[in-house]
Amino acid sequence: MSQAARLDLVHNAISNRRIQWKDACLRRFRGDPEMQSFTQRGVTESLQDFIKRGGQLKARKESETSDWFDPDDPFWYFAVIPAAIFKWGLFVKVKLLWDEGDDEWAASVEIVSIHEEKKL
Repeated sequence: MSQAARLDLVHNAISNRRIQWKDACLRRFRGDPEMQSFTQRGVTESLQDFIKRGGQLKARKESETSDWFDPDDPFWYFAVIPAAIFKWGLFVKVKLLWDEGDDEWAASVEIVSIHEEKKL
């Protein structure tokens, strides 16, 4: 995994349809009544359209005190995609699937969380 955020690889993977879903995320997505207006394919295409229209995902580094922290893979990326049924949009969190030294343009992303964006 990269020791620096690699938005370039994330955007390239999404643009080239190298998107997969984490099994647990997909099960939650399919069972969530708030998500019944969406399909797996529709979310994937919306994420691609977001990038094609110039949208940029944002990178975050997980806090070392977080239960989710992985020192070998500390970064995650997210987009908030406009969605008519949600006031603030659809939050989509992805992880980059790529290791240092691998072919950069073979990287893919995995959707690990999806839900209505909530403003605090």
